[in-house]
Amino acid sequence: MSTRPTHRDSDRARGGYESAKPLNREHLIQSHLPLVKHVVDRLAIRLPNWLDREDLLEVGAVGLVQAAASFDPSRNVTFKTHAFIRIRGAVLDELRKHDILPRSVRADVRKLQEVYLDLEQKMGHPPTIDDIAVTLDVPSEKVDELMLSARTLTMTSLEGESSQGLMQVLRHPTMRSPFDAAALSDEKTRLKDAMQALPDTERHILIMYYREQLLLREIGEILGISESRVSQLHSRALYQLHVALSRGV
Repeated sequence: MSTRPTHRDSDRARGGYESAKPLNREHLIQSHLPLVKHVVDRLAIRLPNWLDREDLLEVGAVGLVQAAASFDPSRNVTFKTHAFIRIRGAVLDELRKHDILPRSVRADVRKLQEVYLDLEQKMGHPPTIDDIAVTLDVPSEKVDELMLSARTLTMTSLEGESSQGLMQVLRHPTMRSPFDAAALSDEKTRLKDAMQALPDTERHILIMYYREQLLLREIGEILGISESRVSQLHSRALYQLHVALSRGV
């Protein structure tokens, strides 16, 4: 009986050899340094003026080093994916150490949450941005600011601190893109319809942010608006998708 190895045996042996090779962790760190800036520059949250992005980049770099130290190729996860999670986690942990939202803004977010819950109960479905603006007696642009602040709070708080109402709605997109969420729940058609119903600017922001992986600054340059406004419209678009899908578009 022949003991000649098959192609499959050769591939299996070659793969085992490659996974057994010692990792050049220094190379992993150096080659993925741009990922740190990418993660920081894509944080669609409200950052105070006193917070230096350079500090966040340093924190993200530490996360990258930790990622290289803990990376296990046998888990069938790419280093880029592993590093992204560790870098983002390190940056958010650093933000949690600081009170980046003033008390007055936190009070406004609590009021926004109360109005959202009250309107949702009365209407039987999530209120629109305009519904909230009318109730608060503020321009819709002010609601955009509050939505961004609320989303910032969800991303920099412990899970239990933002698990209801509006805060829960804004928390979900921080885990994965709305496109991935739809694919997992077989709602591609409904998502497509909801996306088409969005104003052009909001729709383009979601496409450029999630599908094209552009930075907030780059999206702003393309659309001719500020980076902070991109963050606001990003939160508005995610919320509008939630409203549309909740109503069964």
